Amino acid sequence: MQDVTDRLGTIDDLSRSEARLRESERMVGVGSWEMTPETGLISYSQGYAHLLGLAPGERLDVAGLMKMVPPEDHLLLVEAAATCVATGSAQCEHHVVSRDGTVRTLEAHGEIVRAQHGRPEYLRGAILDVTEQRQAEVERLEAVSMFRQGFDTAPIGMVLTDPGSGVYTRVNDTMCALLDRPREQLIGASSEAVTHPDGQAAIDDARRAILDNSSHPGVEREIRFLRPDGTTVWAAVNAAPVFSAAGTLQAVFSQVIDITARKAQEARFEEDVNDALWLGRIRDAIDDDRLVLYSQPIVDLLTGATVQQELLLRIRGEDGVITGPGEFLPIAERYGVISEIDRWVIRQAVDLAAQGEATEFNLSGASIGDPYVVRELASALEQTGADPSLLVIEVTETAMMTQPDVGRLFAEQLIALGCGLALDDFGTGYASLSYLKQIPAQHLKIDIEFVRDLVDSETDERLLRGIVGIAREFDQTTIAEGIENHPTLVRLRELGVHRGQGYLFGHPRPLAGAVHAPPVTVGPDRQAPGADPVSVVRRAFTAFAGRDLDTMIELCRPDIVVRPHQSTSELTGRLAPYRGHEGLRAYFRDLTQVWKTLKLTPTGFRAANQSVIVFGRADARSGTETKTVSVLWVWQLRDGLIASIEVFQTPHQTAASGSTRPTPPRASQRPPVAFAATNPGRRT
Repeated sequence: MQDVTDRLGTIDDLSRSEARLRESERMVGVGSWEMTPETGLISYSQGYAHLLGLAPGERLDVAGLMKMVPPEDHLLLVEAAATCVATGSAQCEHHVVSRDGTVRTLEAHGEIVRAQHGRPEYLRGAILDVTEQRQAEVERLEAVSMFRQGFDTAPIGMVLTDPGSGVYTRVNDTMCALLDRPREQLIGASSEAVTHPDGQAAIDDARRAILDNSSHPGVEREIRFLRPDGTTVWAAVNAAPVFSAAGTLQAVFSQVIDITARKAQEARFEEDVNDALWLGRIRDAIDDDRLVLYSQPIVDLLTGATVQQELLLRIRGEDGVITGPGEFLPIAERYGVISEIDRWVIRQAVDLAAQGEATEFNLSGASIGDPYVVRELASALEQTGADPSLLVIEVTETAMMTQPDVGRLFAEQLIALGCGLALDDFGTGYASLSYLKQIPAQHLKIDIEFVRDLVDSETDERLLRGIVGIAREFDQTTIAEGIENHPTLVRLRELGVHRGQGYLFGHPRPLAGAVHAPPVTVGPDRQAPGADPVSVVRRAFTAFAGRDLDTMIELCRPDIVVRPHQSTSELTGRLAPYRGHEGLRAYFRDLTQVWKTLKLTPTGFRAANQSVIVFGRADARSGTETKTVSVLWVWQLRDGLIASIEVFQTPHQTAASGSTRPTPPRASQRPPVAFAATNPGRRT
């Protein structure tokens, strides 16, 4: 009785083991098989049947199996069987179409079992379902291929960098073109080697952000790169960590987008904004009588006596701080305000001459071709009775040579009035000798460039000796600028220079006896309750562009001042600004008369102190000529109403939309003649 119980228990254990084996085969995707060579019959496990979709007890032989294998894999199985017979074992990978139409990829292993005398008795083996693994591998390879294609052909720079060393390990063609370097030169090079010194900090910061926090999703930096020819290119670099399957940081992947044009546009936009702010300050200084004159003595080098004083222009800020001409005169020249400043200087200089003071002053290149400037000088001389011989007008050599015919006419007009003419910065121009005979200047001012190192420079001495000889032949007085020490003075005397000025004789000082308005303390700009300056100007600009006079009058102060664009002034012949509501009406009438069509398009509004700067475009037609120019309007507000409007042309193209992003590249360095002042001069 006991023996039967044990046997039944053993059978039960075997049944459970077989059940577990079948379940394991199903879960893992494996199956076993045996095949008798003589009959070709295949016996198989339940796992094998599951993988091939066989019905329970279904008979299967080699011919039946081959029908389930795609024709392209038949040879694989035949060769594997032959190898198994020849060597004792074999394996291959093939596809099979199961009874339900499912296509599987199977990894088959087989071995031959031989009888005692060596005759093949049967083959046995196992199959493993590797369908999912192979599909995953295919998808991985496709992903790698797609990444490589996208990486290599992307229209933006693509880079893989070693996270530790920063060395480039892979770059695409666009990156090579961006940096103007071949791939062979970039691979293995560090990012620092191609980065401008200004961009090193950004590179280091980006790498540190990724290394210190490898889980960081990525960083974005704007970096300046350096090309072999010394030019630079700005790029927006988006960098992200790349991890291996084990989770370690393997590389840094970066997308590099060329933003050089955008950075240039931003720089031009900021330049326009800075210009607009300075235009407002210049206008305030003119209106508030805060233009200030300094004087510096001009000395006879033989006697040491002061024979002339040169007037030098400054601006006194509302806080009393004095600003030198280098800060504001280039902007005044660029936007055509300089002629008004020149006329103010003329009046001050003539008043000094009327008091018997020998005075020398600068005029800009714009004034050389401005007939109103000479008229202003003639009128002031007539009104004051000043001796014109006490006045010497300085203009730069470059300004005169740029427009030789205009310069010659200007010089002749000055001489006809009885004034003297000095060529400033003589020797720095590009055609000094050829034009000296055409420009009847009585004085040559020798630039500091030839004076500063005179004592130690044989070259400077030779050049200066030549200038003195030329001046002697033309019976001209020479004046050396920038004399700062006694040895230089002695050498200039020995060379025959007549006069000089510089710190050795005196620094520029406020003009003695000049009367100027005291500094004005300005509190915060007062706006009407709830009035946003930009909103007010937007509404006013819409009315202005649409010739809506009633709305403009509603938004403007009774003492509104409108200073039109130079081109409008040239066409109307009116130099004085338009003042008050009546002036506003007159301005609208004049616009209608001189411009057949005038379309104003704003592209950006920006608040600045007590002003709102409007960037935009003007499309104007006068007669048969049509112009499109970039324009800048400066609107000043007081108590929530428009106090003044001034119109300028910008040397750059302005923003296409919005108020923070500029755009199209500049059309030219110099605006059209009809819309801008001519070549600038110089002030010291």
